[in-house]
Amino acid sequence: MKGLHYFLGVILIITANIGIIRGQTGLQVDFESGYPLPADGIDKGSSSILQSSAVGPLDDQTLEWRLPRDIMPEEYDLTITPILDEDVPGLGGPFTAPGEVTIALNVLKDTDKITLHLASTAFITLTSYEVIETETGTNLTVLSTTEDVLYQFKTFNMQAPLVNGTAYHIRMTFIAIITNGLDGLYRSAYVDPYTNTTKYIATTQMEALHARQMFPCFDEPAFKAKFFITIGRRTGNIALTTTQSLRNRTMAGFPGWQWEEFAPTGIKMPTYLLALIVSEFTYEEAPSNIFSKVVRTYAPAHYIDQDGGVYAAQKAAEILSFFESYYVEKYPLGKMDSAAVPSFFFGAMENYGLNIYRESALLYIPAESTETERYSITRILAHELGFATYVAQQGGDVVAPEFKASERWQNDAVQNSMQFDARSDYSHSVKIDDNAWITAGAMTWFDRMAYEKAGSLIRMMKGFLGEETLRNGLLKYLKDMQFQAAIQDDLFERLTEAAKNDSKLPRDLTMGDIMNTWTLQPGFPLLRVSVSDASGVLISQERFLNNEVQVEGHINQDTGLWHIPMAIATRSQPNPNGTVGSWLHNDVAMQYFLTNTSEWFVVNAGGNGFYRVLYDAPLTQLIQSELLTNHDFITSRTRSQLLDDYFNAAWQKHINIATALGLMEYLGNEREVVVWNTVLTNLRKPFNLLSSTGFWYTSLRFFLLPRLQSAVSLTGGVNNTALPDVNGGMPVIRNLQFLDWLCGFEDPECISYSTRLVTAWAANPSENPIRRDIKPVVYCAAVAGGGDTAFNFIHSQYILRNITVKQQGTLLNALACTKELPLIARLLEETLLDTGFYNQSAHVTVILSQLARNPLARAPLVNFLRESATTVESVAALGASNVITALATYTGTQIALDDIKAYIDEVTPAVPNFPVATRAAVTTIEQNIAWVADFAAPMSSFFEK
Repeated sequence: MKGLHYFLGVILIITANIGIIRGQTGLQVDFESGYPLPADGIDKGSSSILQSSAVGPLDDQTLEWRLPRDIMPEEYDLTITPILDEDVPGLGGPFTAPGEVTIALNVLKDTDKITLHLASTAFITLTSYEVIETETGTNLTVLSTTEDVLYQFKTFNMQAPLVNGTAYHIRMTFIAIITNGLDGLYRSAYVDPYTNTTKYIATTQMEALHARQMFPCFDEPAFKAKFFITIGRRTGNIALTTTQSLRNRTMAGFPGWQWEEFAPTGIKMPTYLLALIVSEFTYEEAPSNIFSKVVRTYAPAHYIDQDGGVYAAQKAAEILSFFESYYVEKYPLGKMDSAAVPSFFFGAMENYGLNIYRESALLYIPAESTETERYSITRILAHELGFATYVAQQGGDVVAPEFKASERWQNDAVQNSMQFDARSDYSHSVKIDDNAWITAGAMTWFDRMAYEKAGSLIRMMKGFLGEETLRNGLLKYLKDMQFQAAIQDDLFERLTEAAKNDSKLPRDLTMGDIMNTWTLQPGFPLLRVSVSDASGVLISQERFLNNEVQVEGHINQDTGLWHIPMAIATRSQPNPNGTVGSWLHNDVAMQYFLTNTSEWFVVNAGGNGFYRVLYDAPLTQLIQSELLTNHDFITSRTRSQLLDDYFNAAWQKHINIATALGLMEYLGNEREVVVWNTVLTNLRKPFNLLSSTGFWYTSLRFFLLPRLQSAVSLTGGVNNTALPDVNGGMPVIRNLQFLDWLCGFEDPECISYSTRLVTAWAANPSENPIRRDIKPVVYCAAVAGGGDTAFNFIHSQYILRNITVKQQGTLLNALACTKELPLIARLLEETLLDTGFYNQSAHVTVILSQLARNPLARAPLVNFLRESATTVESVAALGASNVITALATYTGTQIALDDIKAYIDEVTPAVPNFPVATRAAVTTIEQNIAWVADFAAPMSSFFEK
């Protein structure tokens, strides 16, 4: 069971003491990750001297995949030598890692078996072992060893029992493989632009169950231990791990090689938070006056030389300083490194002392990175350093307030996770059953429920407890549970104590009573509010579910009701702070509330509650009237959540789509990104599917474009000269978003502005006057409106050899925006030729997928595929299945589906797996056709009115 305190990873990287056991608790936070997402680790454990009582309720020996609790590791002394792309006679072959590990054992119960984890020989080979009584040095007899292949157990069967109270250690030598995968110990590579040579690196991803691939170990989070690490490496390389380097010494017998010894961890830690890198990286270090410990960003030299590590190093130091102050705990490790690797499955992974990131998630290049990228990097840094999604918002608000992270939370976390939590094929309880966690695949649970939903529930707790009460409960939890493993009830007990001290709980309820209704069952509530009489309303609750076709293997689970905190706002009491003053409890399905029903009434003021709300027609009309006359009287996050509730209720046919659209009429006066994000996210599918439908698209454009134009005018206009190229924050991102939609709707001013900018650039190609954030939109709009001239100029810049891969991609994508059929034909034809039109073969599949976004190019694109990609070679070369997948997003007619199905049938004899590769795309198109049938005409009717 994952635990609710999971989300408190932030605290655990700072204290590095509390044992949060992944797969053992309930509310987690997210990874971002990025957000992503995806997944980066969330578990935060560590402990000191582990007593048997510390395992407590986690000691469930009925689960076959759990290690016995008879023995616990105290210390690992690990020596390992990752060898990269060379053969070193006497040491090892290329991409191998010979090593030795000595594990000090604490015998809690007499036993004649030592069971630990060791992956298969595809990853690691055990070459020797011995078990020794530590005090006497006596070598004990191992009768035999056995393996459990399924659970990756290695058991050493002893002749005589190991006795409680006696110290032992087991020493093993091994050879690990530096695999070409993306977990355990694996290799990555990049081309050094200074020498044009390939540079290999060894790196790791231990979460969730991959440390056993690098060395034999007790690879469960509860089995924490101290680490002493020594890494062998080439003299020209660097080695990084959890702690700081102490000394180097020559590796006897191997000239050009040396041993690097690292400081002991000092604290106990789980194996999955161990990390290691061997590379030729260099680093940028944060100024020492920001944070008391050394904070560095590591990356290939050509990125560091462009100052690519400066921003991440400085912001990481600032974030750590804030967390240390806020949670009243000193950071326990000697340093904090962040490393950017070329190949990384997740956006990032938080490890002790060495966080590992994708390059794009960490490196900010001052001369070319955008504000969108800077926002993403800041957010991911805060998440990884805090081990949690919720605290990523906290850290982001402090170190980069210009991005308004707490506002964006409404879109990025609350509304995002609700989309998934409403699906019966996806939703599950936040707290996961232990056995389900391992049998369904540990990493599959690190999803929107574990991250965004869990983080949103934490924010909801903050909403009804208040920040100070929540913080007091967290600090008490940290103090009480230091050096122990923990479950979510441990957190709830401390929060209950803090809440009762501050009189923040209703009735005689505890935090466990309240939050178990949110963490132990899937889904979230839908509240319906209706006028009962002149003096009050009725509020009911039910589970919000998508109106979907049942997916095989998934059941629409019946759920209980929830304890629901309500922050009520009215015209006379607008409640701008979103203070919770009322509750709807889980023992009643409907309740009467006193209010003046002649004025608007909102239940979820501030949007902190993780639920949707629908109002009856009279109340909806009152809200709509307020939005039209004085929308700022209802806070921006409240407006955002209100619109998201209504759109999603309409898409699932709980209400008429016209009701949701009616709330949009005021948008010409709306400035806030959090609201526009909601609107444009919900209108992206209508735009995609209606853009090639003529009348329906025209009506959408007729309604939305004037409101966009008005909003743009209120926020500085299309050509907002007040926006800086760097450090502009959310206003820059808002401007990009508005321009993207304006130019997408072929707004004359936007097209003209873009054309003028590209024309000015063409007149002086060495000086690009276009702000970096809006380059993708401006290039595309200029090509769309500029005919051959703009197209040819953009292409001339694309084929230059002295531009970055990122710049190439932006220019290539713009070429696909052309509205000229001869140019579309040329883009298609050139994919079959070797004329140098495309810089590299990989760009062929990119341009075809980009053409799928262009309404005028879709029919020619399908015809081209039918004529040109019907053999195994051509299908692979053109990435035909990926193109079909891209087309599916924009296709909503039966005629187009028939053409695509015909193509699939034509290809199948040569490529038998093609129907499987394109099955999801066909399903998407079928769903799109149903969506068009349900919503296109009603939406068009509303827009026309």
